[in-house]
Amino acid sequence: MSLPEAVTIKFNLYTLACRELLDRWYDLQVATQDETRVDCVGRFNRALTTFFKEDSGDSEARATEQLMSRLLTEAGSINDFNKNAADVFGDLAPSIHAKLGSWQYEGDLANFHIQGQEIARYFFGDSPCLVTQERLAHECHLDFEFNNNGLRPAPTGYQSRCPDAICTHKCGGTVMVRFSYEHDFTSYLSYPFQFLHEYTAHVYAFDNQCNLRFNDGWMMHAIARFLEPQEPDKISGLMAEQADIFYSKGLFQQFDPNTRAACLFARQFDHWLSGLLPNRFMDITYELAAFQPGPGEPPGWPTKFINALQVSFSSPGQLLSKIQSVGNIRDLMKLLQPNNASRNVYSNKGFPLRHSSRLILN
Repeated sequence: MSLPEAVTIKFNLYTLACRELLDRWYDLQVATQDETRVDCVGRFNRALTTFFKEDSGDSEARATEQLMSRLLTEAGSINDFNKNAADVFGDLAPSIHAKLGSWQYEGDLANFHIQGQEIARYFFGDSPCLVTQERLAHECHLDFEFNNNGLRPAPTGYQSRCPDAICTHKCGGTVMVRFSYEHDFTSYLSYPFQFLHEYTAHVYAFDNQCNLRFNDGWMMHAIARFLEPQEPDKISGLMAEQADIFYSKGLFQQFDPNTRAACLFARQFDHWLSGLLPNRFMDITYELAAFQPGPGEPPGWPTKFINALQVSFSSPGQLLSKIQSVGNIRDLMKLLQPNNASRNVYSNKGFPLRHSSRLILN
């Protein structure tokens, strides 16, 4: 969808400013490694917030001048504590001015989209499930929207619809990129993770909209733990700050309580199980991602399965024996007392509707 001109101007400036800061991240880290008094990211976010709130965006030249002025003001205040950091920070303004003429937010976000998609294929590379491997050929369109309702939306979302009447490739639907004036540098850093989530949880995994606890809870942890032990520069150029954005950099705290609870159980279960059966958590994840209900199975079966795991987790020794005695999740479910699994332990009824969460999930 076409964004209003004033929003386009601010979205261009926002993404360009964040890209310029990201490109100077190593130099800024070196300049501030022994200086705890300088919060450069906080000052950068302050400049963005003021720019978003006070600039009308009716003129690209005026908007650029105002953002540059705010960044230079922040650089001047940093200079009182750390001249090297101030020099790095102060270089943002002239670089933004020089590059804006050829800059488009669509191209920048398309690069993050490709990053997320490539990592998602890597994530499912060891999945033995044929249906998942076939889905890895799917690609999504990108669409953009502006949120002006005062909420802080997730930077991305997924819709199964295709915007083209005639699609020439194996279409996986549409990834929506949402922009709002609540965005900050962390929002920008999270784009690869967000695109990775859309592909792993909604495009390559089966998503019938009935298992938010799996698609938007369990899977969020699964990709976060997948990124943790990797060499960040070997995963499509991810920096360490992008790879550990979910838990270590605070993105986790921005989600609604039910999503966080689902993530935390998956994390606890993963840490426990992986210490005993090192690849079993991912085996279960691959099965859940490929799961499609058979005859007599409810559409919310994966949610009931995770609920049953959580109930059984109170007796870890017995749960371990059950896991070791079977080879797939359907057989495991038979041992997990499915009648108890139907209890409302963060079932989908406990999840808010997608547009009522603190940070909207899709």
